[in-house]
Amino acid sequence: MSYYNPKWLVYSSLLISISNAAIWPVYGLIYAKILFVMMNFKDSNADFYGQRDFWSGMFLLETFMIAIISFLNQLIFSYMGENLTYEVRNELF
Repeated sequence: MSYYNPKWLVYSSLLISISNAAIWPVYGLIYAKILFVMMNFKDSNADFYGQRDFWSGMFLLETFMIAIISFLNQLIFSYMGENLTYEVRNELF
């Protein structure tokens, strides 16, 4: 752990990884809600359009969140990996 610098990056990578793992069950829940709303479509159901728009918006928001969190996860881990490799090589040579 002493080779990882800066330390705040280690803790932020931990938080990003936890949020990346926690976002996928929420994704499944929203996807299931959309499917159930679409299965209960009836011509006289006025609430259908409101529910469809709400859950589609939530799905879109969730997709953007997944993209941002996954990007941050890969960016932080690649930066930390390069820093770790540099520190170990520096000490070996």
